[in-house]
Amino acid sequence: MSDITYTLPVGEPNAKTPEYITGRLIFRLYEHTDHKGKPERWMSARFYFDPQLWDVEKYGLVYTDEVFMDALHARLRVAGWQHPERGINYSEAGMQGDDFVDFDVMSNKNTLLNLLATGTVLHKKWPVATNNPVTT
Repeated sequence: MSDITYTLPVGEPNAKTPEYITGRLIFRLYEHTDHKGKPERWMSARFYFDPQLWDVEKYGLVYTDEVFMDALHARLRVAGWQHPERGINYSEAGMQGDDFVDFDVMSNKNTLLNLLATGTVLHKKWPVATNNPVTT
């Protein structure tokens, strides 16, 4: 699943909206040790796309698009995830960007094991906006 570019369908709010969006899904692993010394881990993900091909000012955010989310879940199942619909969902509206869709990844043992089993590269920090992984 690492370094795979996904082309996924999107719902059509109007006839001028593209039928598909292409981008790369990148996971981020957060690690923190609480005040008692107990390590905590949680994850999030971003689907980066080329803003020249999907202009959020023109087409709107992909956020809440059920067609896109269903297609993403289907691709994750093919990559070996069990029940991805319970493992990755849109984060809040304020987390969405001009060149990415932001997701919460449920922090559970099975999700982390699935990611490790599929060989997903876990990034400690996001790529900078000028280094969009889709266009470089």
